[in-house]
Amino acid sequence: MSEVGKSKEALEPATEAVTLRRRLADPQTGNPDRYTPHLAESLNNLAALLSEVGKSKEALEPATEAVTLYRRLADPQTGNPDRYTPHLAGSLNNLANRLSEVGKPKEAFQPATEAVTLYRELADPQTGNPDRYTPHLAGSLNNLANRLSEVGKPKEALEPATEAVTLYRELADPQTGNPDRYTPHLAGSLNNLAALLSEVGKPKEALEPATEAVTLYRRLADPQTGNPDRYTPHLAGSLNNLAARLSEVGKSKEALEPATEAVTLYRRLADPQTGDPERFGSPLARAERVVLDLNITHTDEDPDQ
Repeated sequence: MSEVGKSKEALEPATEAVTLRRRLADPQTGNPDRYTPHLAESLNNLAALLSEVGKSKEALEPATEAVTLYRRLADPQTGNPDRYTPHLAGSLNNLANRLSEVGKPKEAFQPATEAVTLYRELADPQTGNPDRYTPHLAGSLNNLANRLSEVGKPKEALEPATEAVTLYRELADPQTGNPDRYTPHLAGSLNNLAALLSEVGKPKEALEPATEAVTLYRRLADPQTGNPDRYTPHLAGSLNNLAARLSEVGKSKEALEPATEAVTLYRRLADPQTGDPERFGSPLARAERVVLDLNITHTDEDPDQ
């Protein structure tokens, strides 16, 4: 239900699954050895759904409990670390995101960092399984970069963000990787890197990843060969990002084109009849403001316009 955009409807079965599995894993009346892993999984699922429907505060409790359960299951002394460490890493990423959403970036930094550490071990070419876990490592690096940026450490965030781009570029390579699966992740990580480069005062360096992100999202959202329903919002966001980067290097005239295109796309996405105004109304308003500011800036730069 979540995958087809029905997150609100998905909440009821997800909540019931937690209730049932909690009963099955009860130490007094159930079988905790067998069902605790299932309970942890359903708690992670519920937390993600609560976040999707805008209930980030409610999502914190199941996300935290999932980490607690997976930590016990992955304990080297009493659990099965080979089996459950990957689940622990995933739940730590989930918890970090939930903490960030409720305005606790400092608290989010620790689980985000631990997730990277665990995935790095899991993806180690000598001792782990890089084919399986490199994508997870790349995702956790992006997550850590975001958390570092949130606590005012954009310079430190550059390293994991750059590594994430490198890994996703390998994963999306047409010859050796899986471009259908990982090109969207590469595009997102490029946008992330561009924003961070801008934050640390490197607007010229930010232009290249911002431009590449637009190119990739344009291909992904192509009506003939891509999936416009899924990727048009990402294309609009990346166009806004590119416009901001162009403006920062004094190219407000060139920035108008991607900014105007972003407005056009957001207008369509926020259309009351065919789109989702509740979801895209705010991004549309921000995009329109960007175009207005760019027009003012461009006029100031060239009084004849």
